Amino acid sequence: NYIAETGALCALLVFAFMSYPFSVLPFVIVLAYLLAACGSLSIKKREINKEKKVNHILIRILVFASFAITTLCLYNRFPTYQAYKDWRISQMLYNLGHYPEAQKAYKELEPYLNDQVNYLFEYGRILSQTEAYKESNRILEKGTRLSCDPMFYNIMGKNYQAIKQYE
Repeated sequence: NYIAETGALCALLVFAFMSYPFSVLPFVIVLAYLLAACGSLSIKKREINKEKKVNHILIRILVFASFAITTLCLYNRFPTYQAYKDWRISQMLYNLGHYPEAQKAYKELEPYLNDQVNYLFEYGRILSQTEAYKESNRILEKGTRLSCDPMFYNIMGKNYQAIKQYE
């Protein structure tokens, strides 16, 4: 029955328009599975209904649209994937305490990883250690919108204390 697979694919795509599920690997896997399932069903359906050309056109449109959406999603996520790889390398500088070098590396990654809690915490801490207190608080403020970890507030408090803004 092709209705279940098509309905699941439509539900996933509607969800994708309202959120960012394709940044999470299991959703990409489900998308690939549903596209494969719809494709295999179309082959079976073609064998059964050879005389219905409308179905063939709809199936081709669905396959093309699915391929285009998948390509756009993957193309959009490639810079983020590369940023993750660069972040893992830059974390060595952070863990070794080479904060000025780490600050340069982390700054380049901000446009791609500004929704990652661990990245924001590390970058905010690096900026605090290099005495860029206002910039550190800006980054840590983003982190407080994504996480309820009190360490964000602890570092922000130390930053305000360092610039003598006690209020």
